[in-house]
Amino acid sequence: MCVRDKRQLYIPLHVSDKDECFSLDRYGGDILAIGLYLFFFSLLVLQVSGLDGISASSGKPWDPILALIITLIVHEVLHAVPPILSGVGVRFGYARIGKLPVFYVGMKKPVSRNLYLLIAVSPLLSLHVIPLLSLAGLWKATNLLKMIYVLNTIGSSGDILMFLSALRLKSEEKVWDTGVGFEGCLPKPYSDRISLVIKAIAVILLLIIIVNMALNVEIIIVKE
Repeated sequence: MCVRDKRQLYIPLHVSDKDECFSLDRYGGDILAIGLYLFFFSLLVLQVSGLDGISASSGKPWDPILALIITLIVHEVLHAVPPILSGVGVRFGYARIGKLPVFYVGMKKPVSRNLYLLIAVSPLLSLHVIPLLSLAGLWKATNLLKMIYVLNTIGSSGDILMFLSALRLKSEEKVWDTGVGFEGCLPKPYSDRISLVIKAIAVILLLIIIVNMALNVEIIIVKE
């Protein structure tokens, strides 16, 4: 059972209740699975927008590394924009979620649930301007920009979990995300059963891809 303290934070009453609190380091498998889904989603969006798929061979040879560096910076800056505009101080840092290295933006004080929902998905929403402008015929994104869009979308998997978790709070409750954890508690984004389904489907999808690639290789060898 959890209650709200004087700061309107969601606080567990007992130690055992902390098992019901959301923590990203418990969702490493979910982050990877959702990241896989977002990868295919981003490629689909590019296709629908009239853009060709990304290519590691086209453009400059250092484009993939440059895209990764730019994405890491832009992603966190976009997280920081809503709280800064709302007068909330932020800090940037580096940590690990399980074995996954991450950069983060931490809040210096609690923010409203609704503001936190915007903070969580601001990078995912903002960089959709790349395919949307292409769809509107206003420009054609370069291969580098497409890489940044795809990498940013994949990197939003943890943000989606935080969004779903905060969504379960009441509107008057607040969230204090320090960047490496939460002051108080956030409810789990979904049940353990749903978590298992998400990971199982991702594994099945990977197996299908691997089998399909193996069959294609075998066909090429036979033709030769």
